[in-house]
Amino acid sequence: MEVETGSIEIDGIDISKVELQHLRHKITTIAQEATLFKGTLRFNIDPYEMESHENIDALLERAGLTKLLKYEEGTAVRDFQIEEGGNNLSTGEKQIVCICRAVLRKAKVVIFDEATANIDVVTEH
Repeated sequence: MEVETGSIEIDGIDISKVELQHLRHKITTIAQEATLFKGTLRFNIDPYEMESHENIDALLERAGLTKLLKYEEGTAVRDFQIEEGGNNLSTGEKQIVCICRAVLRKAKVVIFDEATANIDVVTEH
């Protein structure tokens, strides 16, 4: 939506002067209702394969997903298969995946909509 009056600025820059596609790459939202797609965990957090396996693995380790998910011995957790809509994950696990996706995007602005509501206290910390 276009602003009718006033302006919205990020770091002193009026966002109405910024190309929409560029602006969308600088802002990410982590919603309470997680959105996941059928495919690997890696695909769900890095669909354009911009990050190395090492960076993905380190992020998944820091997020605690290597301990939470039940994946086949000898395979990388990044290769864990997610069902359509993340039906094989708990609500908290889905939210952690979405947080990992946001971290990888390195967005300038992150909007949280109760994104940690279903994550246990230890993991949330």
